[in-house]
Amino acid sequence: MRHALNSWLQSGRRSTPVIKWILIQRRQRPYSSSSREENVETLKVVCGSSGTIDVDLYNVSALQNPSSPLIVYLPPTGTHLRSSHPPVPSYLFHPVASLANIHYRWNIPSSPSPPTSLDDSISQYTTPPPSPKLLSSDPSFANYPFPTPLHDVLYAYSYLLQTLLPQYSQTPPSSSSPTSSLTGTRRTLYSTSSTPKITQRPILIYGSYLGGTLATSLGLTETFASKNLPTRIAGLISKNGIYDWTDIATTPPSLPNQSTLTDTPFEPESKFLENGTWDSKILYALRGKLFRDPGAAFDPFASPSLFFRTAGIAVPKTWPQSSFSEPTTSPSPASPSQTATSASSSPLINHLEEDIFYPTPDPSLITDIGVDVNEFSSRRGRDGGELELEVSRKAHLKYPPKDSGLKIPKALFLYSSNPVSTSTSTAEQEGEGDITPKTQAEEITMLMRRSLLLHEFKDRRMWDEDLDPSAAAEERVQLSSIPAIAVSEKEGEEEMEARTVTEWLNETFDMSDTAR
Repeated sequence: MRHALNSWLQSGRRSTPVIKWILIQRRQRPYSSSSREENVETLKVVCGSSGTIDVDLYNVSALQNPSSPLIVYLPPTGTHLRSSHPPVPSYLFHPVASLANIHYRWNIPSSPSPPTSLDDSISQYTTPPPSPKLLSSDPSFANYPFPTPLHDVLYAYSYLLQTLLPQYSQTPPSSSSPTSSLTGTRRTLYSTSSTPKITQRPILIYGSYLGGTLATSLGLTETFASKNLPTRIAGLISKNGIYDWTDIATTPPSLPNQSTLTDTPFEPESKFLENGTWDSKILYALRGKLFRDPGAAFDPFASPSLFFRTAGIAVPKTWPQSSFSEPTTSPSPASPSQTATSASSSPLINHLEEDIFYPTPDPSLITDIGVDVNEFSSRRGRDGGELELEVSRKAHLKYPPKDSGLKIPKALFLYSSNPVSTSTSTAEQEGEGDITPKTQAEEITMLMRRSLLLHEFKDRRMWDEDLDPSAAAEERVQLSSIPAIAVSEKEGEEEMEARTVTEWLNETFDMSDTAR
């Protein structure tokens, strides 16, 4: 059996440590799985008044070196599925690197009993789940919908930076420090009077699936350009993340076919953990359990693409549901032309437009960030029934905001082309005409590269004659697919993923390269 091994090597280069990540095959790992489990500490992090979460720390002793990396790992789903989580990728472990596994809470209730008839199946898709009460102490809040997972990650990340890492600092913190735009807390700085040059500890953020969503939001809002901070986010890796929930929140789900009722009961959680990827069917099944209401899906921290553009669609007050003309059949949703005709002929259009959708602000009213009004595309908001209403326009936003101190992180977005199920169509597998890991990764990559071209590289082009903006943007934000491989060859897929990430890590952790 093949094993992917990675080795961190330190060597001198311009008096700055250089870390190399080498992939070695067909040899025993120097840092085995058993030694990892023996070298792990579990911390209880208090999350305000909403309880505590666990943070597993691997190889804490490596933090004694202020230049050794810290890897922040966000698992694919909430802590309620902790026993079913896939193992942390082996290429993230090595004796000179520490890893923090944050067990955030984004719990999904148990799946309902499998449908026994077509009517039961239709009801499963059309009946919205009850919304939990707002008080976190209420038992119904045990689902921990968004933004609970965001708060958990922020509390844990702040604890690592403000409490854990300073214990391994060689110099005391100074009294003045900038404020994090995400946490609103003061960041710790080394004293410049006693230390002529600060050694920044590189931090790598890794997340997949729901963890990929949170990792991307964390990377976009906590990557500071300052060289006076004791830490820096050196890289972001997200695999099969969801970066825009707005389409799922504003459209009705497709209906189950009669033939699918005899199949194995659909359980979206186990379906993902079994296949390592997802499709729109899984997201529709989870949206009412992950979010308290559709408006929560429009939060940029849940849909990181909205840091770079407006949603271009109104926020519905309830989850759109499919309408049925005959309860004994399985009709398909009305076509756009049919819904538009019905909307124009309905005497209740004004009333419904007010009651069904929350008002969407005009992008020109946004004053804290720039809006590119020259680039937009039309979108339509759906009420889930027969109406289709023009509600707003999509516009690009300037991100990072001016004078925020933030920068676009060096990032690698991975997506798997493996089909979730054998019933998935060829077009869906290829990412055409559906919401897939591929389409989501391509859009967030495009938006981040666009920001680099129009903002960060705009002034640099004036004095850097050697700069190729397009090539630099593609290097900063990379996109890579994991080819579809049969289940029997799963080991080969993991090996290809490890090789791709290893090559990227060799570039990311070369700390003497100041051009990144």
